[in-house]
Amino acid sequence: MGSNIAIHHFVVSFVTLRRTRPEIFQQLDIRVFIIPEGRNDLGTFLARRDKWFKRYVFAPFTSALPICPQYPINQDIQHLCEESPMHMSLPSALLQRLVQNYVRLASQVTPVCVFDCCCWTTSDLVEEDGGDTTMLNTNAEPECIIPFVTTVFFFIHPF
Repeated sequence: MGSNIAIHHFVVSFVTLRRTRPEIFQQLDIRVFIIPEGRNDLGTFLARRDKWFKRYVFAPFTSALPICPQYPINQDIQHLCEESPMHMSLPSALLQRLVQNYVRLASQVTPVCVFDCCCWTTSDLVEEDGGDTTMLNTNAEPECIIPFVTTVFFFIHPF
């Protein structure tokens, strides 16, 4: 559950673990349930292609419920909501039930590609043709590999 940042953190952790400990994943069939909150490009992609997901997951979690008051939940309020005999009739309980239904009823699987952005430093460059052309040393290992799912933004520091 979360935004693009949460998805990115999950993907980086997943890819790193899969590269360092591949034996863990040999018997696993991993399925991730996307519950968008804030800007979530993967959730937007799924909502464009799946009307059920758009109606029961994407719409309720990307915009505030019009009948649900928005206030910060602290321990006192949480305690009162849990003890109230009507706690499951509160508008915010609708979201909890939507998540439960989503995990229980979702049957369509959408494979998602994870891309790698390989990064090298200037030390991996070699000059050719008497210094007129600079090429990447094809034997050099990337300095950094950044996995991503939908979009990637770079800030390149000028030299």
